[in-house]
Amino acid sequence: MAWTSTDGLFSGVYDPALGSFTTAEGSVSKITSSSTEPLTNSEAAFGAGKFTMSGKPGANGGVDFDIQQSFADFSQTVTITDPSAPMKFTMASPQVKAVSTGSGLRSKPLLDLGAFLVANSDDEAKIKSNQAELKDRLLAILPVWNRIDGSYGLTDLNVGTPFGQFTAKDAG
Repeated sequence: MAWTSTDGLFSGVYDPALGSFTTAEGSVSKITSSSTEPLTNSEAAFGAGKFTMSGKPGANGGVDFDIQQSFADFSQTVTITDPSAPMKFTMASPQVKAVSTGSGLRSKPLLDLGAFLVANSDDEAKIKSNQAELKDRLLAILPVWNRIDGSYGLTDLNVGTPFGQFTAKDAG
């Protein structure tokens, strides 16, 4: 898979003790992605987009967060290249919105686990000798979160298939 992002901007306030941003916002003028598999190819693009995020201390040292995202001009083409049944599917929407919320995300223990893995990944003997610490770090992230919810919506969705085309005023 390959992807590109154009004109990305980001700003935020990071709280090291929390292991999370308490506020963040960003924008991008375009995102593209492409994926090639043995029998499937996919090309996708989003136009201008923006996001906002807020985080605050939650239960058990976790983070409660809220993320709002919106993008313009979404399009995707999926081509099935199987010689016995080649097909093409398209999707397009002028506006995509997504909302993610969560409570008790164990971001600090997750970051600590990541740092441990990086520090111990270069030598198999080192990994084996640190099994107890690895187990402790894995247990420290559980439960990874108390709750995570997400929703999305596409406006004026247009889908093309080999079997016909359909539209939806609001999908999500």
